Amino acid sequence: MNEAVNKLKVQKRRIYDITNVLEGIGLIEKSGKNGIEWKGESKISDEFQLDHDLIHIRRELQAVQEQNKMYESHINALHDSFNELAAHTSYQELAYVAYDDLSKLSASEEYREKKLIAITAPPNTIMEIPNPEDVELYFRSLKKKASEEDKDAQDVLLREKELEDKKYLLNMESKSKEVKIYIIDNDENNIENGEEECLSCKQPDLSDIYDK
Repeated sequence: MNEAVNKLKVQKRRIYDITNVLEGIGLIEKSGKNGIEWKGESKISDEFQLDHDLIHIRRELQAVQEQNKMYESHINALHDSFNELAAHTSYQELAYVAYDDLSKLSASEEYREKKLIAITAPPNTIMEIPNPEDVELYFRSLKKKASEEDKDAQDVLLREKELEDKKYLLNMESKSKEVKIYIIDNDENNIENGEEECLSCKQPDLSDIYDK
């Protein structure tokens, strides 16, 4: 600052006024009692850009939040409409799926290589489908406890040994009426040239129905 006063031949107070303004807008910063370090415009531009990006992100976030509220409103409206429809007597009379339709579905490209299962169960039926990874961890834990001579773990492992190799498990429980599980199949021998009307629409035999 002393060098600037000598070169400009002005009062030091004027230099202070100028440096205070430049420091306020981020062009310089004081490095000592009489020292000044130039910061330049690039840093200011970066800060302005960051502020601009932050404002843009905040606007995007607000737009997403408003869109999410709209989706939630539509979902709630659909749930209300569904509940009203389900309570109507005419809906209860027509709320069924024909085996013919399920058989055609099982022959579609999406399900052709998969096993399609239909379930009829009374209200309040409990259905559990464990995660295969959880089942694997469960048996791994049993084996570890059994190796440590845990009698209970050994008994459970022996009793449920047949379930260990099952990739998927389906547990269902009903306290009122029976639960019926249908394995939906189609007669692939009758499917020619992709004509869906050639599908077998016969009802499943008793071997395909399991009651509990």
